[in-house]
Amino acid sequence: MDQMPGLSRNILFFFSFLLFVSFPAHAENWASLTENLNRKFIPMPDTLSSRHALSPAMAFWKGDLYVAWTEPDEHGIHQTYIKKLKEGKPWETFGKSQNRDRTVPSAFPSLGSNGKTLFLSWVEKNNANISQLYVKEWTGSEWVFLENSLNMNPDREARTPSLAFQAETPYIAWSESGEKEWSKLYVKHWDGKSWISDGPGFGLEERRTTLKPALIFEGKTGHLVWPEAGDSRVFQILHAKLENGKWSLDSKPLNHDPMMQAFNPSLSLFKGTLYLAFQEKKPEGDFKLQLRHLTPGGWEDDGSKIPDNRLKIFNPVLASVKEFLFIAWEEWDALGNPRIAVASLSSSGNIKVEAPLNESLDHFGLNPVLLSEDHRAFLAWKENNAEGLYQIRIKKYAP
Repeated sequence: MDQMPGLSRNILFFFSFLLFVSFPAHAENWASLTENLNRKFIPMPDTLSSRHALSPAMAFWKGDLYVAWTEPDEHGIHQTYIKKLKEGKPWETFGKSQNRDRTVPSAFPSLGSNGKTLFLSWVEKNNANISQLYVKEWTGSEWVFLENSLNMNPDREARTPSLAFQAETPYIAWSESGEKEWSKLYVKHWDGKSWISDGPGFGLEERRTTLKPALIFEGKTGHLVWPEAGDSRVFQILHAKLENGKWSLDSKPLNHDPMMQAFNPSLSLFKGTLYLAFQEKKPEGDFKLQLRHLTPGGWEDDGSKIPDNRLKIFNPVLASVKEFLFIAWEEWDALGNPRIAVASLSSSGNIKVEAPLNESLDHFGLNPVLLSEDHRAFLAWKENNAEGLYQIRIKKYAP
């Protein structure tokens, strides 16, 4: 397995140091693609619920970029929308609202492609006000539902779906509420006719709960990571591997300190090596970035020497192109102002950090999402505008 040749411990330490104390003033390598993406006017009175655009998700299909997000309609009900961007062309609306029922809100869209077609997943309230998980497939002319609700129990809330693909087979992982406040993690795959459950669910022990998972395939091997907490209420990052239809659970938490809270794991393959990023709370109270890579002997810690930059780090995400591993995150300054930052790490050990990437430096940037393929990389997030409403922002890596 390629272990990033030339990246010694000293270079890793240098990366860590640069990562937090050597930020350039401008994001010169990232070009904005936001023009004509968001609606200029949302015809909705202020007395109704949130008018924010939320939860961006991206996917490539047939060389084009697709982005999904949720945004309220004129009645204040969040709908899931999709737009398409062809190279050199303006954004194009890709269908109308994707909600199963436009009278109830949707959330947590996830886009993905197996190369042949495009898939969309999201959760949506039913008539009993319980979030159900749905998946659609694009046939080339229309969106078709792949069965009805995927919930293991339609009386329990589904949350935070994550799509991944093993060759052409779509897999989906999500968290679903259990007894009281507990929740469990489930995985299913589509066999062309129906959704097949992969295992009985994680977090089955009493008084344990799971949060947003990340799922990726390395050839035929699936990797699933998620935060889970038990009686201690300390969330730890756990890892399970799917091989030959069977899950094996690594019982050792991946936290740097297993007694400190950890959230928001993200996975990416770079040069044949699996990387993991997540945020972990420090004894001083701030959250910091953690970075790991998987070797035949287990997970190696790439972030234990990261110095304290006096900034809070949230929502790290990973993606890679042929030349770089990208790490994006939101960082909060002493005044509580969130900004978007991104670092590119080459296999030779060269580092470039760019921040802030916000479209406007005096606005808030939150919830980054990365997407990459070959030499292309895109970064999406939500950012408030002059009226205080969050809208979707997208930039393309353009060195």
